[in-house]
Amino acid sequence: MDYVGPLPESTYQGVTFKYILAFVCQLSKMKHFVAMQSIEPKEAAEAFYRYVWMQHEVPEIATLGIERRLSTAFHPETDGQTEKSNSGIEEYLQSYVNYHQDDWSEWLPGSEFAANNVPSVTTGCSPFFANVGQHPRIGFEDVEIRPGLGTVAHQEALNADAFANKMRDVTSHLQDEMLIAQAEYKARTNKHRTPAPVYQVGDEVWLNAKNLRRARLTEKLNARHEGPFKIIEALSPVTYRLELPPSMQNHPVFHTNLLLPTADNPLPGQRRNPRPPITSAKGDQEWYLNAILDSRVNRRHRNLIEYKVQ
Repeated sequence: MDYVGPLPESTYQGVTFKYILAFVCQLSKMKHFVAMQSIEPKEAAEAFYRYVWMQHEVPEIATLGIERRLSTAFHPETDGQTEKSNSGIEEYLQSYVNYHQDDWSEWLPGSEFAANNVPSVTTGCSPFFANVGQHPRIGFEDVEIRPGLGTVAHQEALNADAFANKMRDVTSHLQDEMLIAQAEYKARTNKHRTPAPVYQVGDEVWLNAKNLRRARLTEKLNARHEGPFKIIEALSPVTYRLELPPSMQNHPVFHTNLLLPTADNPLPGQRRNPRPPITSAKGDQEWYLNAILDSRVNRRHRNLIEYKVQ
């Protein structure tokens, strides 16, 4: 699941929306696009309950091997399937929204139907077919007039065992196609990759600053890396949690391709320059305080209050 937005405000049936929440099934590729008023967790939970749980039942975590995995900062490959789905939503809506782009919520159901009726490159069939074993009726097909289904022959034709076997074959096909696609993607990607460096808790690394906001006049003269920062947790062989100062206001989990190891002692006896002072968004210098010990009023400077800190 992932969000698209914020988007221009769009009102539908008296409710104003600003975001789209996309749910994507990893196996069948079935998608649900939900117009959202905010990105609050409570609203997301209600959307999951209404559009996923009530329509497809709650995922069986222990049986299916599904685990909660949050994306790392600035590494969309972690949840690339949903990122690709989001791109499809945007392309569809671009073709139908008005000039002011404030009617996208009206076109969202059509976007979901279109996305679920297109064969997936990975599975070879549409999400609709993967879910129910047949293609959806759009409403323009010729109507087939059939005799009543009261006879035993017709009842046997709709035998539940046959449907269950068909769905079992579909599921097996999806799993095989997904494994093949994942293996091919992994082989193509790793062909041009070098092995990721392995870090230990306590190591210091430089953080690639291309995605960071810094309160300086021009990015062209900024350093390419910030830090060094200490690794405080290894979440996976390629994902690490860094000890960042609160002023950075960044998600502290990063992929290894954004980290650079520090040299232990590049020049013996060399003094490392101290880190530049932390500044606010306005450029004012900031410090971290442990406690305020005392205070006084300085009447010589417009009654400013001075603090003694630790």
